[in-house]
Amino acid sequence: DDAEIRSRIYGVPGALAKRSVFDRVAVHEMELTMIRSPIAVELEGTWNTEVQVIKNDDGPLNIFEPPEIDGFYIIGCDVAQGLGREVGEGGEAKDSDYSCATVLKVPDLKVVAQYHSWINPVDFGTELTKLGKLYNMGWLVVERNGPGSGTIFTIRNIGYYNLFREVSDITQSEFVQDFVFGVDTNIRTKSTMVAYLQRVIREKQITIPCGATIEELQAFGEELTPSGMNTRLRGAMGAHDDRVMSLVFAVYVALAYSLFDYSLPKAQNREIQRKQENPIWAGLHQEIARDEKA
Repeated sequence: DDAEIRSRIYGVPGALAKRSVFDRVAVHEMELTMIRSPIAVELEGTWNTEVQVIKNDDGPLNIFEPPEIDGFYIIGCDVAQGLGREVGEGGEAKDSDYSCATVLKVPDLKVVAQYHSWINPVDFGTELTKLGKLYNMGWLVVERNGPGSGTIFTIRNIGYYNLFREVSDITQSEFVQDFVFGVDTNIRTKSTMVAYLQRVIREKQITIPCGATIEELQAFGEELTPSGMNTRLRGAMGAHDDRVMSLVFAVYVALAYSLFDYSLPKAQNREIQRKQENPIWAGLHQEIARDEKA
């Protein structure tokens, strides 16, 4: 294909994965429009007070686009253990697993910010509430497997309310929410989630200005298990895939649990959203008024 021609003939670095999951040409085109020097910051404060954005070249949060007043955001969160790490000769973290949160603006399907750091699950939960507050109380979609349970517990304990809870089974005829928060990743669900991101990349419906994420997309592939009976999706040759998976969670929720009709113009979606929300807020105000009278 064209990506292989560019790699072999013109010397353009090709994807690391032998069996690339994502369209290599579409991913390469993203490199032409990526933001090479995003604003690096750290967040101070708490989610229920004012969150301050402090510019820091070594900060864990890269901002590609600041939050809009009426913007709607979904934040996909891939959680790592973050409890121990190998230290290199220069004192830097070596081959560590990182936790990552990707902020996706909807219905635009545009990556506007990304938090990426070596951090333990409990502290990551605290950081996520601040990030959510910054992006208009964004919808936090946290992987609940393994260390993710600690992150979810922290978010709930702090009191951040906009936390994703999936349905028991997306194929069931009636909408029934699961009893637990977060998104579950396993052999059955992971391929479905990745397929949503695969489609929007192939059809060029998503904007990804983050160079590090683009690199991980190029290295993300399908591999046979040692038995040869199954396949698994991950970064090739031990490459990190935390940025990819956090984006996978955000895109999956944006499309599978769609609050918007992505075929409609942005202004129409906002009007639909207002019509859906107004009765909800009216009901809440009536409830508060009844409580005050009681």
